[in-house]
Amino acid sequence: MPLELSLLGLRTALIGLLFLFLLLVLVAVWRDLGRPRRRPEEAACLVVVDAGPSNLVPGQVIELGPSNSLGRSADCAVVLEDDFVSAQHALLAYRRGRWRLRDLGSTNGTFLNQAEVRTEVAAPLGSLIQIGRVKLRLEAV
Repeated sequence: MPLELSLLGLRTALIGLLFLFLLLVLVAVWRDLGRPRRRPEEAACLVVVDAGPSNLVPGQVIELGPSNSLGRSADCAVVLEDDFVSAQHALLAYRRGRWRLRDLGSTNGTFLNQAEVRTEVAAPLGSLIQIGRVKLRLEAV
């Protein structure tokens, strides 16, 4: 009788562990399905063309999220240590199916392909962005 109870207890524990494992797998799959997927055209990065006096290195790749603040402040997604860069200088974001660049009222301006950005403008892949003395190229990942 005690052996039968022990076997029953072991079987019950094994079945419980199996159900716990399946539950953890389902939770992981559910979380993964809930994450927004990046479209291929959305996936982009900034490549440092000219680092100026910043701590960046030419050729360095900076990964981008859907919305990226650029500036001298440590709060920015892309920190550019240059005296000609404002604390919150510009915003580069993927909206309405394209990358868009906006100056945030900086002192020295933001430039896209050597043209000053005065309003929010489309920034196609391959564009050259200049903030202060730092030049960055927007490229596909």
